Amino acid sequence: MEDAIIISKLNFGFDGNNFFNNFNLNIKKGNWTTIIGPNGCGKTTLIKILLGFYPLDTYVNINKNAVCKDNYRNIRSKVGAVFERPDDSFVAETVLDEIAFSVENMGLSKKEIRSRINEVVSALNISDILECYPESLSGGQKQLVAIASALVIKPKVLLLDEAMTMIDEKYKDKVVKLLK
Repeated sequence: MEDAIIISKLNFGFDGNNFFNNFNLNIKKGNWTTIIGPNGCGKTTLIKILLGFYPLDTYVNINKNAVCKDNYRNIRSKVGAVFERPDDSFVAETVLDEIAFSVENMGLSKKEIRSRINEVVSALNISDILECYPESLSGGQKQLVAIASALVIKPKVLLLDEAMTMIDEKYKDKVVKLLK
């Protein structure tokens, strides 16, 4: 089976903390992988590394694309990410605009954009909040919007950083089924 993520001999730290020392990781396509550890151990930092938020001098690869400045746009168009605090990543005025933002710069037709949005909105059952301001939503609703924004790009890799902590059990089951 083909690799989805490869990290080879990663050494990384900042602010006096060394999060990764000769760290290696291989994740095969189609696999679910969970990385656990206490707060502050580097889980969120690892996701940011995979998204290219930090310059690296080591080999990190996602779907045959080296994580480097030249590939950031390509990687981010194929990797969905949902962080614990969705407020930190919202950029649009309404939920609909927030979900659309993820796909508007992908060169898709308006028809394809509408189709993708309708698909995730229906799957997550969030049509009733499309005209709401993201900041007015409950924590669980915000996480559902962030998940919709990640899924609408039809990512090859999906990175979830405590993305369902505020979602009630009814929706957690639905989201997990959708992700599978």
